[in-house]
Amino acid sequence: MKEKAIIFWNKYKKSILLFVCFGFLGVMMEVKDKDRHVISETDTVKRAEAGEGEHIENLTLSMPEMEEETEYSLTVPEQVLTKEKSADFFDRAEKEIEESFVGENADVSHIVTDVVMKTSYVDGMVEAEWLLSDYDFINPDGTVLTEEIPKEGVVIDASVKMTCQGYERTYEFPFILCQREYSAEEKVYKALDEYFAEEGKRAGTEEMPLPSEANGTALEWTEKKSHGGLLFIFLGAAAAVLVQASERSKENERQKKRKQNLMVQYPEVVNKLSLLLGAGMTMETAWERIVRTYVAEKNKTGKTKEAYEEMQVSLREIRDGVAERTAYERFGERCALRPYRKLTALIVQNLRKGNKGLTALMEAEAEEAFVMRKNLAKKLGEEAGTKLLFPMMMSLGIIIVIIMVPAVMSFYNG
Repeated sequence: MKEKAIIFWNKYKKSILLFVCFGFLGVMMEVKDKDRHVISETDTVKRAEAGEGEHIENLTLSMPEMEEETEYSLTVPEQVLTKEKSADFFDRAEKEIEESFVGENADVSHIVTDVVMKTSYVDGMVEAEWLLSDYDFINPDGTVLTEEIPKEGVVIDASVKMTCQGYERTYEFPFILCQREYSAEEKVYKALDEYFAEEGKRAGTEEMPLPSEANGTALEWTEKKSHGGLLFIFLGAAAAVLVQASERSKENERQKKRKQNLMVQYPEVVNKLSLLLGAGMTMETAWERIVRTYVAEKNKTGKTKEAYEEMQVSLREIRDGVAERTAYERFGERCALRPYRKLTALIVQNLRKGNKGLTALMEAEAEEAFVMRKNLAKKLGEEAGTKLLFPMMMSLGIIIVIIMVPAVMSFYNG
């Protein structure tokens, strides 16, 4: 009974897991829907807080007298603010303006860099419209025109018209624009900018002289080397390493594929040898017959098989005068797999005895190879299933997101 349960689980575990996941999500959604009550005991529907926006509730409308029942989509608007509630939003907006307006400046009495003039406050509940008393020294977007500010500074009056669901309030405050105090380094760069701007306007000059001092500070000029050549050398070395690693990886993959194909083809080779030897052929004749059949098939289909290619090499060696025993031993070495070495050992050991003893051994090897082939097919099937596991998990994750996002959104909206 336990073995049947294990077999059943291995066969249907993916389907069971998917069903359990979707079943769990379905139960959670049903529980949430059961606990969520849109209509109160007094037949009312709760409106969202001001600023949260309207929401849609799907209701069932029954008309007993007409014996009719239909679905009704109700758009529930957000709450409308009272005057007292809007005043609270205006107070919060004023506080937010006080905190954000100065930006990187110390306070409103010493503004030297850009200020922050937003168009809405309190998470968009309060809309703001700015009006300044003077735009000669500051732009409507809050950019301070530093170069235009006089030494004694400028007082600017700011007026903010705030609106919130039809209610209005004006918030006014003054701020002082001051000249920016540059550091010694900034003064050097400013002097250089002015110098090169003037030099660039000179007509008829082929060269631009570099100043030896700026704002009373001595200057020394040197060329900056890009060292682009070193970068290319490094990139070349990195590329060479990556190419070598890629080639090695490809070679390892090719060898792995070759060994896998040799293992798959082994039972077929042993079975053919066993049948031909059982029919009375010598090992050399059977070998040649198998190679000849393979060559004819390859010429017709264009497909190559690693084991038969190595058998073809061994046959050529025998035709070129290499000892038959040596040719078979080399065949096992080139294949470099335990089953092929065992096969060549059986062949070499029984060459002098004739086919009688070898035939029985080859039949036993063929049966063992058949079992090996079944185990290999099972292993390859498991590897293929493992490779498909990640795409399946990705698909499951996407499906869960598609289901959960609307459920979570409806939960928060409700």
